[in-house]
Amino acid sequence: MKIIQETPDTIIIKDKNILSFIIGIIFVVIGLGIVVKPEFFSEGVQSWIGIIGIVLGVFAIAVTKVITVTMDKTTGKCVWAQKSLMGKTDKEYPLDKIKEVELTTSYSYTHRRSGKNSGGYTYHVNLVMKDGSILELNPGVSQVRTLGWQMVPENKLGTRIAQFLNVPFQERRSPTVTEALSTVSSAIQDAIAKSKNDKE
Repeated sequence: MKIIQETPDTIIIKDKNILSFIIGIIFVVIGLGIVVKPEFFSEGVQSWIGIIGIVLGVFAIAVTKVITVTMDKTTGKCVWAQKSLMGKTDKEYPLDKIKEVELTTSYSYTHRRSGKNSGGYTYHVNLVMKDGSILELNPGVSQVRTLGWQMVPENKLGTRIAQFLNVPFQERRSPTVTEALSTVSSAIQDAIAKSKNDKE
């Protein structure tokens, strides 16, 4: 998700979800290749495999959603539009009802049978309304590392939106394993100390 237009009165953010389009196109191309020229691939490849590939590719393209968020100070509205080949959804929110912009971070841990465990961070940029409801701007992006440096483009996006709306920008994340263990350890130590004091 990135800002495609920004003026003093308008900001437009778009998430084209290009990766899903590319994956869908790859499935369609490979499927067509298997149906038209099965001998080009390894022996024993059936044409029905190609048909399944085409169906999966078309489905991936059809359900891919392009999200556009337009914030316009002249109309005082935030328009959230989601478009796909299956249809279009529009939602409107008054700009003066937005309390803050938040960046939430969550960590997902994956255990693999091979013994190699992996995990990654997912980031969400949200608009928090005064009534407590939340409008999620992006579906979540994994952490990016370049030469050991952690890059979070959503942080910059959230900051720019907050500056445009003149509202606070908050970063919220779930505690790391170390932080969680430290909290539990502190609670146990406090309980032990309190128990000793009560006995005295």
